[in-house]
Amino acid sequence: MAKTDYEKYIRTDELFELMRPRDDLVTHDELLFQVTHQTAELWMQMILHDVGAAVQHLDHDRVGPATDLFARAAQIEAHLTRQLELLELMPPKAYELIRPTLGKGSGQESPGFNALLKMGDIIWPHVEKLLARRDVALVDILDAPEAHYDLHQLLRALFELDEWFRTWRYGHFRLVERQIGAFVKSLKGAPAELLVHGMREHLMPELWEAVNAFTHRVNARTASDA
Repeated sequence: MAKTDYEKYIRTDELFELMRPRDDLVTHDELLFQVTHQTAELWMQMILHDVGAAVQHLDHDRVGPATDLFARAAQIEAHLTRQLELLELMPPKAYELIRPTLGKGSGQESPGFNALLKMGDIIWPHVEKLLARRDVALVDILDAPEAHYDLHQLLRALFELDEWFRTWRYGHFRLVERQIGAFVKSLKGAPAELLVHGMREHLMPELWEAVNAFTHRVNARTASDA
């Protein structure tokens, strides 16, 4: 039967070839495990695609379109977080059967994840240049959001992007804790509990420092008015 235009465009034959044959599955849930991780890699490439376009918009002072793309990237991160919930439904026994098929593979080796870790380095220089052109500081935007509406919306999208990334990392730790435990060695020989440290890392620490600076400013004003 001739392939439909849809099948040709989506390249379904090649896509399905990437899935482990049903007869080779070590357990029923291995397909869920593989498809979840394969689709996650695709979604991570979509995030990088949107972020790359967004910073180009910033360079041309197109703040609105950049904000939309950053917001969409954050929603993809939220989707990745929720996608992990499917794997939480997998019995730990099933994962123990899957683990030997991974060799010494680890999610820490994910090319998409390692690229996303550098998102802050990709984004922030463009934000700094935009703020310099506008001659405004982060704390001033937080202090007067109506006066800097488009920039405030941009910051909100960046907060979401940073926050959902950390939420996703927490979701991954929660999954590992549920499936193998936090204080046993991973396939790389390190305790899964080490994942906790990554959850504390901000992609764009300047954003969160600005919140502290804003609160200090408010507290100082309050004290002077007392």
